[in-house]
Amino acid sequence: MRQLDLFQDSPRTIALNTLREALLARNAPGARIALERLLNLDPGHERAGDAGTLIAVLEAPAPEGPGEGIEWLDALEREWRPAAARLFGTGDGRDFLAPVWRCIGGALGPRPFDPVHPERNASWAYRQGQDWENLKRSVLGVPEHETTPVLLTRLAEAEYRLGDRARAIEHWFALCWLAPAVIQGLVDDPGFPDADVAAAWNAAQDQDVEPELSPEWFPAWMLLQEPSLAARLAPRGGNDGSRRAFDVVRDLLTNRANEARGIALRRELKALHPALLTGYLDRFAGN
Repeated sequence: MRQLDLFQDSPRTIALNTLREALLARNAPGARIALERLLNLDPGHERAGDAGTLIAVLEAPAPEGPGEGIEWLDALEREWRPAAARLFGTGDGRDFLAPVWRCIGGALGPRPFDPVHPERNASWAYRQGQDWENLKRSVLGVPEHETTPVLLTRLAEAEYRLGDRARAIEHWFALCWLAPAVIQGLVDDPGFPDADVAAAWNAAQDQDVEPELSPEWFPAWMLLQEPSLAARLAPRGGNDGSRRAFDVVRDLLTNRANEARGIALRRELKALHPALLTGYLDRFAGN
């Protein structure tokens, strides 16, 4: 009986796989033919409705302007994403919808950033579509992006995915001072892209020091863990303790040949955060 079931199911399995392949190839006519074949074999197939939904997506004209972009965004979240997940699973469903997200990003492009609805911005759509160049461009086009945590988060990921790790780290460091809770949530997420930053973050959390290495102090700590960053990152120029500590550590690492200046910097770092000075001396004293 098991062999008979496999034999009976095989044509349906083949038809469903053919339908999936046509959809992933964005071949709407081929997908309609494959769907008809599947329905001839199994008129009540549980994935027929999802397939019909996704075929309609392929056949629809691209959205024009922010209004249609928002309509597509709502439909994608409400109907299209669940249908793709059921029909393809997570990975292929994301790949199928990536061009749709990019179309939405293009339509939302002229819409000003709305902090009440940050998902209705082109940068969010481009992030979902993994279009990192357009994500970066759309964030940089928002005048207040440097003081808006959600936009800095998106920009940092775009820079990292585009291969500019130093710029990404600068944005993550900016979040340490601007929005400590946001950066903590980012780095604690298993999907955080930079393993070295995550490892340094976890090491900072394990330190039993006073004052504790809260997010505001993390940029200075990170320089001690990865000294090569000091020459690649700009000084912060801030007057508060944690920003000044970052600049002091950076200067210590980039001016190690200047002994007189080094003594003054070490004295200042001790006053700002003794544990950071200890970390510096443990690693670099005598070198």
